[in-house]
Amino acid sequence: MDVILTTEHPVAQCVDLRAMLGDRFRCEFEESYYAELPEYRSVEACWLTIIPCRYGHISPQGERTLAAYSGSRLKRLELAALDCVELYVEGDHELTVIFDVADFDRVAAVMEPRRRRRLSPEQRAACAERLKAYHFQPGVTARQAPSGALGTCQTGETGSEAVPAIPTSICT
Repeated sequence: MDVILTTEHPVAQCVDLRAMLGDRFRCEFEESYYAELPEYRSVEACWLTIIPCRYGHISPQGERTLAAYSGSRLKRLELAALDCVELYVEGDHELTVIFDVADFDRVAAVMEPRRRRRLSPEQRAACAERLKAYHFQPGVTARQAPSGALGTCQTGETGSEAVPAIPTSICT
């Protein structure tokens, strides 16, 4: 596995999880990313990227090291039993270990990272066709509904006046 390091950070480099593993696994920003000032977000983005897992998350720790956090009692024992990890922080119910990037696959087998959603061309076309009625349509205001989306019903007080804003399923 080729290691891709950040080059934008002025002080310390870390493993760029998005560039290295973003095509296989979901990558998200940790909570503190949104508290950063906008001018620093792009610089700190690689340090604040995590890979969410079923039993915790994986994040950058150093130039060639990653950290894995697990809050699961059962998985923390499996994680600590791996010979490629070094115990970093241990709590009553959680565990953080650090490991080399080369051992990512072994740690990922325990942590079960969330995979990226991948659609085949046929699935993508089926989704596009199914959702076509909800796409942005230029010139349509928010109060206008697609034709056929809303029905009409009769009002009881004025006779046969049509009310287009009420779905027929509501009228009885």
